[in-house]
Amino acid sequence: MAFELSLNTLTNPINENESTKLSGLISGLKLPGGEVSLDINWGNSSSSQLTLKDDGTGGDKVAGDGQIEFTFTQQYLDDNPTGTPSDTYNINVDAKENFLIGTDAVFVIDRSGSTGGQAQGLTAPVGDQNGDGFSNTILDVEISSFKALNQSLIDRGLGHISKVSSVQFDGSAQRLDMEPGTAGFQSFTTPLTDSDNNGTLDVNQVLSSLTFGGQTNYEAALQQAISSVNAAGTPTGQGNVIFLSDGIPNTGGPYNDEANTIRNTQGQNLRAFGVGTGAALGPLQAIDPNAQVFTNPQDLLNVFGGAGAGSNQDSASASVTVNNVAPVVAATATSEINENGVVNLSGNFTDVGTQDTHKATVDWGDGTTEALTLNPDGTFNANHKYLDDGSFGTTPQNGTAFDNYIIQVSVVDDDKGVGTAKASTKVNDVAPVLSALDDNLPLLGIIVEGDTLEFSANYTDVGTKDFHTVDFDWGDDSPVNSSTKGPLAGGIGTANGSHVYSSAGAYTASLTVKDDDTLLSNSSIQVNVANKVDLDWKPGSNPSSMNFTGGTIPVAILGAADFNVKDIDVSSIKFDDEKDSLLNGGGVGVNVKNNGTYQFSFTDTNADGYTDLVAHVKATELGTVVRPNEDPFLTDGQIYALGEYDGNYFFGAQHLGDLIKILG
Repeated sequence: MAFELSLNTLTNPINENESTKLSGLISGLKLPGGEVSLDINWGNSSSSQLTLKDDGTGGDKVAGDGQIEFTFTQQYLDDNPTGTPSDTYNINVDAKENFLIGTDAVFVIDRSGSTGGQAQGLTAPVGDQNGDGFSNTILDVEISSFKALNQSLIDRGLGHISKVSSVQFDGSAQRLDMEPGTAGFQSFTTPLTDSDNNGTLDVNQVLSSLTFGGQTNYEAALQQAISSVNAAGTPTGQGNVIFLSDGIPNTGGPYNDEANTIRNTQGQNLRAFGVGTGAALGPLQAIDPNAQVFTNPQDLLNVFGGAGAGSNQDSASASVTVNNVAPVVAATATSEINENGVVNLSGNFTDVGTQDTHKATVDWGDGTTEALTLNPDGTFNANHKYLDDGSFGTTPQNGTAFDNYIIQVSVVDDDKGVGTAKASTKVNDVAPVLSALDDNLPLLGIIVEGDTLEFSANYTDVGTKDFHTVDFDWGDDSPVNSSTKGPLAGGIGTANGSHVYSSAGAYTASLTVKDDDTLLSNSSIQVNVANKVDLDWKPGSNPSSMNFTGGTIPVAILGAADFNVKDIDVSSIKFDDEKDSLLNGGGVGVNVKNNGTYQFSFTDTNADGYTDLVAHVKATELGTVVRPNEDPFLTDGQIYALGEYDGNYFFGAQHLGDLIKILG
C-alpha cells in the first residue's frame, strides 16, 4: 500500500475566535510502529510541526498497524481584516514518514572483510568514504548512509539534542569513541559536535576512520548496541538502533534475544538493512522482520522519509471559512434631564474577534450624530447637551411637555460587522421665566378713560431652541395681542405692550409667555380706569373766576345717565391742577365744616335733569396745589378732581367753554 495522507473531517464554517477540527488518516507506513512528521500550514500565518507515532496513543487507534489516525484543532482569532464578512483559509498539510524516531540513534556498522567488496547494484556512487583507496565499497556505502542519517537528525533540528553512538563489528564488536577531541572515552556525541575543531563533524570523522576486515558477529554487535543505549540513557520510544550489513553472521551465537531486548525491553526502534543487491536478507530479518535492501544512501532516506521526496511522503489540503462576528454593545444613559441639560452616555462593547479594530458613532436622536471614542478596554463615555425637548427644527416645535429620545450607539469592526445598542432619555420642557413687570401706572394704579396703559417684561428660557408666544390680555374683552418670537439662543427676550382703555372699571391686565412645548409663565397687574366726568367750578359763572385768599370755592361734579353722583365717597375727593399728582395720591380734599362734616350738597346746577354734587374747597388749601403762573395750569388751565364712587373711580375736568380764571 502506498503512503497516503487523507483529510477526513473539517469543522466548517466557523465564527472568528472559534476553532476548526481537522482529522485525517496517514496510511501505508513502510515501518509499522513508525513515526511521521506532519507540517500543517493553517493559512492564517500560523503553522504546526508535529510528530505522530503509530503507537496507539493520542488520536492513533491501533499501535503498529501501519497507519496513524489524528485529530487537531486550530483557533482562528479573526476572519482576516479584509473588510469582508467572511474569509476562506486554505489549509495545507504535508506528511513525511520518519526513519529516525525520537531523538537518539545507535549506528551499528558491519566492517567485516566482505564489506571491502564492491556494493552490488549501486545506483549512485558514494566514492571513497574512508580513504583506503577503494571507492564504492559496501563499507563506503554504509559510512555514507550513516553520515546521511546524521545529517537527517540535524535537518530535524536535533543537531544539539540527539545522542549519536556507533558500534563497529566484525568477529567481535566495539563501541566507538564518538568525540576524538575530548579526553577519555565518549560513548555518544551530538550530530553537530566538532570536538577537535577541525571542521569535520565528530560523527563523520569517526565513521570515516573505519576499515574492513574480519568475520561477522551479529550477537556481539547487538550486545554492544544494548550497552550504547544504556550509556546514552535513551528513554523508551525515543531512540533508534540502525543495523547495516551485507552478509551472513559466521561467528557468535543466536541474537534473537538481543534483538528482543532492544525492541521490547529498551523500547527502541530497531531497523536492519542490507547493503546492495547481494546482501542476504534472511539473517537481517531475524533482527528486523521488515529488513530491506537499499542500493544508495538516498534510497534509504527516501524509503523511510529521512530526506528528499519519495513514496513515503504525501500532501493534502482543505479549506475553512471563518465568519466575522459583529461586536456586542451595551449602553445606558441618564434617564431624565431638563432641556439644555446634559445626558451622560456610558457603556461597553465586546467582540469575539480579538484581532478586530473598531470605530463607533452615536446618534443622539436629536439630529446630531458624532464619532464616539472607544477606550482600550472596550468602554465608552460621552456627554451631550439637549438644547430643547422638541424636534429641533427651524419652526415652533411639537407642543409636548417632554420628549423621549432614543440614543443609538453603533460599533463597526474592520470587517463591516455592526453592533448596536440603544438607550433612552427623557428631556423635560422648562417654562420660560418672566422678570417683574414694568408699567406706567401711577401710584394709585389708576388711569383715566382714553389713556394708554403700557407695560413690559423681560423673559428667559433655558430651552435655547424654544420659540415663544407672547400674549397681552387687557382684561376688558378686547382682543388678545399675540405675537410669536424666535428662539432666545441663551439671550434675553423682551415683551412690550400698550392699550387704550375706553371704559371705566377695574381690570386685570396680564402678560403670558408660552414656549412651543406648552409651558408658560405669566404675570398680571390690576388696572383701575377712572370715569371721565365734567366739572363746573363756581357753577353759574363763566368764566369761573376765583381767588385763594379766603373762604371756600364751590365746584360742581356734574351727574350723567351713567354717573350717579350720590354714589360718590366725598371723603375720597381730591383736587389738583396736575393730573399725575392726583393719580399718585396728591391733591386737597373737600372742606370739612366745624361740626366735622364735609361741606357739599346735591343739586341740578345745569338743569340737565341729572343731580350734581356741589363740593366746597377751602380757598387757601386749593391755593397750595394750584399754581396759576406755572405749568401745567398755564398750559391746561385745569383744576382736576379724583374720587371714588360705587367701587369705581371718576376723574373730573372743567367742562368745555367755561374757563377757570385765577384772580389772586
